[in-house]
Amino acid sequence: MKKSLLILAVLAFCGVVRAQEKTVFDGEDLLLVFREYNPAVLQNAANDSTYGRVLQDLVQHYSVPRTEQNGYELIALAKNFDNSLMLQLLRKQYLHRRTLENASGLAAPMLKEDMMHDVQVVLQDVFKNTLAVKNLQLKNEKKKLKELRKNKNLSAQEKQNQTEQLRAQINQTKQDIRLLKQDTKQKIKATAQAYLDKLEAQLSAAQQGQSLAQESSSYDVKANHKKPVAE
Repeated sequence: MKKSLLILAVLAFCGVVRAQEKTVFDGEDLLLVFREYNPAVLQNAANDSTYGRVLQDLVQHYSVPRTEQNGYELIALAKNFDNSLMLQLLRKQYLHRRTLENASGLAAPMLKEDMMHDVQVVLQDVFKNTLAVKNLQLKNEKKKLKELRKNKNLSAQEKQNQTEQLRAQINQTKQDIRLLKQDTKQKIKATAQAYLDKLEAQLSAAQQGQSLAQESSSYDVKANHKKPVAE
């Protein structure tokens, strides 16, 4: 498929899916979207083998149904690729430092505050990219409505039905944009706190599992050293 046709499919400019088009977005589509919306990722992958392997793994395993909404989520994924990697790095560093803190008994009072700040910085960019994709979606939907009005191949009833559906979608997208813009700082803070709480829950579960394993091992050792009872 030509790149121009593929980008149209990704953006869902057309409501009719050609018979020869794939029914899923796969790694090939993902690479094309990276080239269109975040080419720096491909450049970084070419210059950094570790970074490149992460991207390659994603490309090899990426497969989602080829729907309009998934097309926009694909663009959001490309725009937020580095943000996803940064969140993973922050998670790994935080869990490591919290484990050392618990093991040593020496508290690091600024650790959680620093983590909250760093996560919020990343999430600010995630929200910005999410809003950009929603605005792109709205622009494309308005374009589709304009093209629909010029379409002379549909009956009056068909055009009316499609127009009503498209207007409803446009209104929904506008509502999504309004919600994204409302109380953004508070939403980012709440999302960061939820992320941190999840990490703390994971750490607590891991420590509890380790404690239970140690207790079980200790019990087994004691049981194995009991003197046999004479019959």
